[in-house]
Amino acid sequence: MDNPKLAWLRAHIGESTKKSPSPFAHWLDGIVETVEFGDLSIRYTVRPDMTNPHGLLHGGVIAGILDDVIGTCVASLGKEQAFVSINLSVDFVQAARVSDEVIARAKVIRNGRTVVYLQGELFNKQGKLLAMATSNLVAVPSKS
Repeated sequence: MDNPKLAWLRAHIGESTKKSPSPFAHWLDGIVETVEFGDLSIRYTVRPDMTNPHGLLHGGVIAGILDDVIGTCVASLGKEQAFVSINLSVDFVQAARVSDEVIARAKVIRNGRTVVYLQGELFNKQGKLLAMATSNLVAVPSKS
């Protein structure tokens, strides 16, 4: 099956998410690590503008990272429709600080026709779990 979206993602392994069609991914500025059908990972370096007043990676940024990697994972499926999140549940487990590298991984749990169910995880460089998320994305009409 021809999947140009998966091919595009694979062509950008090792590159910045600044090439993404998502302006939010530009701000996150991750590096695409792995790309498979329904499974991918992106690495980020925690910057000062991503932290809370305690110098820790902000919970909203963690949720944003997980939401973005989950949405990118849906793109790897090569579906014709666009998909948007209808929910996102995040559990915060450990903290990350400025200059830490974190790796977000998302994988498809159920690939439905109109709803796709995914899970995402955020790890530090040592492989310790920092946060986990589940999300459902629903098909919406594509922009013309």
